[in-house]
Amino acid sequence: MAVNLRSAIQKGTWKHFLPPERSLCKNMKISRPVLRKVLHVIANEGWITITPGHSTSIRSSRRNPMHKNRKVVLLYHQSIGNESRIGVLLMEEIRKILAENGYLFEMMMDLRLARARPESALQALVQQHEADYWILASLPLAVQNWFQNAGLSAVVLGNVLPHIHLPSVDYDFQALIRHAVGEFIRLGHRRIAYFLRESSARTAGGLIFEEGFRQACQAYPKVIHHVVMHSGERRELCSSLRNLLRSQKPSAILVSHMLDSLSALTYLLASGFHVPGDISLISQQADIPLERTFPSVSRYYSDPLKLARYLCRLLQNPSFKNGKIRLIPSWIQGETVGPAR
Repeated sequence: MAVNLRSAIQKGTWKHFLPPERSLCKNMKISRPVLRKVLHVIANEGWITITPGHSTSIRSSRRNPMHKNRKVVLLYHQSIGNESRIGVLLMEEIRKILAENGYLFEMMMDLRLARARPESALQALVQQHEADYWILASLPLAVQNWFQNAGLSAVVLGNVLPHIHLPSVDYDFQALIRHAVGEFIRLGHRRIAYFLRESSARTAGGLIFEEGFRQACQAYPKVIHHVVMHSGERRELCSSLRNLLRSQKPSAILVSHMLDSLSALTYLLASGFHVPGDISLISQQADIPLERTFPSVSRYYSDPLKLARYLCRLLQNPSFKNGKIRLIPSWIQGETVGPAR
């Protein structure tokens, strides 16, 4: 029985998952206890991955080796690239590198991936697209967990938590945040706020951002710090900033998103604050709009071409299967950071 099942997998009878046990029993004319023994035999041989409560997945290395046009699908659940020139450059560089190496490349946005339980949506996507490799672009932990349990070939474009063992590539944002807090401290700031989008906070990266900020500030006993969560909507951001300035009076602000940095700067200037005379500001992201403001925003630049190259290296090189690559962003001084009053 095991021989027949191995042969069917080798022939590519099923792409990513075996059929339900009831269907297999009927087709193979065997009982469920016998089938389960067979499944455990071929699982021990590395053909399949059995995860309780999930469909039995076929290991990618065992699928039909005659498949010529290797297909890569990038999954995301919120806008990517349309707000940022850097995002566009990143996607185009990934597409270019993969095309040069004979891969087919698709991008798929699915809002269902933001659900607390995205399993049914993921299984439908995997069966529909039949990709050889998956890129998970800043997706929630539930999605990363599902791909890990399914045993599919996936690379995370973004951060992962310690219990996720998928290969990943991103920038070292903990190092970035420590540097930003250190810059504020060096200039005498002792009241520091961090503006973080709620959508980011649900990802591994967002959790790392928040924890990294708190740890960086706690290294300085006299520093008072606040994390302000917001939706990213301009009015809500300005309202949160206004309330914070009235109650906590921070002298320095770190902002996680480029567009939110632009909103914060223009709100402060319109409200009569001097930047950096009254309050200093650093953006965690860089893009062209922040170069054209007066004053120019102090920021960190993440090279999208370098990120794309390392991501594609993880996809193409089996030795990077469990790789975790973290790149260091470049600090651009700008004109929005100055001594505390």
